[in-house]
Amino acid sequence: MTSARSRTAVAKEALDAMLDAQDITNEYGTAIKIYLRGETDVTRDKYNSIKEFDTAPDGLIETYAEPFTYSPTRNQMEKAGIHEQIDVLAYIATQDFVDAGYTYFDIDTVRSTVEGDGMTFAIKDKNQVSDYGVESIYIVLGLTKK
Repeated sequence: MTSARSRTAVAKEALDAMLDAQDITNEYGTAIKIYLRGETDVTRDKYNSIKEFDTAPDGLIETYAEPFTYSPTRNQMEKAGIHEQIDVLAYIATQDFVDAGYTYFDIDTVRSTVEGDGMTFAIKDKNQVSDYGVESIYIVLGLTKK
């Protein structure tokens, strides 16, 4: 019985940590829109060349990123677990994805895009950081200007 209470307490603490991170990013962060895109419907001509494809996003998450760091240093990128060369490093609360009904795995780094600070970015790399038990508090995106 004690271990069941312990697991419940740890799960409650993890949820509280995720909600605290969400509160901080929503209050102090930069407003961004994440356009989640998956496999596109491609129409081909008789020569098998792409004639047209659907560019509508499969999902949209309007959230905040804090920090939203331009030209991150190598140390900042290593701390975030980002290994690609990027222009912007964005930390997003995992709880924002949960509230919108998405997960970390719904982010397709090849097709998804981010709008923020009046610019459009491609997602070059992603990672989950600040693990609290089995939960990750933040999703980190490495972005490049489009």
